[in-house]
Order: sequence, then structure tokens, then C-alpha cells
Amino acid sequence: MRMVRYFLAGLVTVALLPAVGQADEDAVAPPARRWAGSSISLAHYIGVTTFAPGVDLTYNPHVGQALSFDPRWQLGGRSRIALLAHLDVSTELTDSDVTSYERQPLLSDFWVTAARPLPRLPGGLEGTAALRLVLPTSRESRARERLFALRASGSLGRAWPVGGGDIVLKPILTLSASGIAATARSLTYDAPTITTCRAEGGSCAELDHSGARSSVAVLEEGLALTATFPHRLTAVASMTLVQQRLYALDEITNPVTGEPVPPSEVNTNWRHLMLYVLGVDWKINERFTVGGGLQTITPQQKPDSTTYAPFFNRHTQVYVTTSVVF
Repeated sequence: MRMVRYFLAGLVTVALLPAVGQADEDAVAPPARRWAGSSISLAHYIGVTTFAPGVDLTYNPHVGQALSFDPRWQLGGRSRIALLAHLDVSTELTDSDVTSYERQPLLSDFWVTAARPLPRLPGGLEGTAALRLVLPTSRESRARERLFALRASGSLGRAWPVGGGDIVLKPILTLSASGIAATARSLTYDAPTITTCRAEGGSCAELDHSGARSSVAVLEEGLALTATFPHRLTAVASMTLVQQRLYALDEITNPVTGEPVPPSEVNTNWRHLMLYVLGVDWKINERFTVGGGLQTITPQQKPDSTTYAPFFNRHTQVYVTTSVVF
């Protein structure tokens, strides 16, 4: 549950990006000013189960906010490469399960992306390729002793004018692969969590962690449909499948007999989750944009090994954003 909340805090920034989360791969055409499109955004989000205490066995209300900084720079000359960066600070306004004190600000990882549109493609297709460097500025990444992450991604889409051109529909397919370099395979404590393991003179090394294993690679496949309407309205519906490859379990021995302990037959080094987003943006003018929507993360399993409902569960959040665009 703790790791899901960390992931939710990071994915709140999906709502802070252009076109309600169509990430670095969009809007890389040369602007009038090289830094045009840079933005500062404030998002507020609330878990839907906050309004329904009896919907789950445990009641854990969740209300928070995130301040996001998204600078953008278009390289000069004949280059079509745009550099995009992101950093946000999130704060849970309710009682947090992961912070050291009430309303502690949490810094996200800092990333910078180089994105470039692909050459003209047949059939009216538009595409973008991007490469992202992620630096470990968040508490979770520092605890996992992450060094850096690299993410390569690509997207393909096609615009379809309808209704005489007043409405433009654009389906977008996005694929990405990330590699994560880390020296810690699991979150560590200062001492074993089971203090009696040394009673027989054995080693406690296999117990010196929380059980939350680090990812070495992440694969993502996304499908989105954006709709542009008159009066500067943009809506999006997206679905993203995320697969995380975990670092292999360390070999351990029985602290009493010294014999190797074989891994469980049901153990898996993969974790899967889905992300669903429904959102809308209204560009009030060239400077201000407001938006809102609904997003749901569906992890692989609940803590009791049953499955979550896919589109609406305890991780579903409603969000509203306000952005200043430069």
C-alpha cells in the first residue's frame, strides 16, 4: 500500500502536463519563443473513498496538493529538438502514511527530456521520439540508493477532423522502456525487523529490509484519445499498462541450519498495474489553463491477494489543476 501511494503521488503530475498528461512526446513544434510552453501548475486531488468511509474494510482518507514546475526550451538553429524538465513538490493534507511529520512536503524525482518529432509518416501519422534522464531527488529514490534512470519512448498519432472541423479527434499510441540503476534492491532499515533472529547465532541479513523490492526496468504501453473542441476545450481518455521488472531476490540461508532457502514456486519478478485517466482542460487564454478529471491506478493485487476493481477502487482520485503558461 505504501508503494502504491508513492506511485500515486508521482502520477498526480500526469494532470499537470499539456493535454492532460500526453507527456513529453507532444507539442514539440518550434515556438515563437524558445521557452514558450513552460508552465507552473498547482493541482489538488482527493481520493474518492474519502467520501465513502464504508466502501472498504479500512478507512484512509486522502487529500493532497502538488506544485509542479515544467520548464521547456526549444534548441536553436535548424534543430527540432525540445528540452523539457519536471519537478514537483507534493503535500498530503490528511494524515499521511509515508511522511515523518504532518503535511511534510515531498520532492519528486527531477527529470529532463529531449523530444523530437519524427519525419513525415504515411497516412497522416505524426510521431515523436524522446529520451529522458531521471535523477533521484525524491525520498523513495534516495532510500533505494538509485543512481539514475533512462527512459526511451515513442508515440504515434493521427488527427481526425469531425463535425466540419470544429472537433478534432486524435488517437495516440505510446510505448516506453526505462532502465533504473540502483545500489539498494530493497528499502532498508537500520536494524533487522525480527530482533530474535540471532538467537541461534544465525545471520539476520535476509531480514534487514522492508520487503519492498526495487525495479530494475519498467515497460509502459499507453493508448489515449484526445478530443479538441471549440472554445479551447481539450478532453482525454487514456489507459496505460505498466510492467515493472524487479531486482532478483538475494540468496538466503536458514539462520538455524545454514542450508540455502529455495525461492517460492509462486514468486515472480514482475509487477503489473494499470493507469486510467479521464480529464478535460480549458485554456482560458494564452496564459492560464484550468483542468480536472478522474484517475485510477489498479495494482496487480490487493494485500490479501484478491484483485482490485479496474476503473474504480480505493486508489481512484479526483483532481483539479490550475496552470500558468509562459
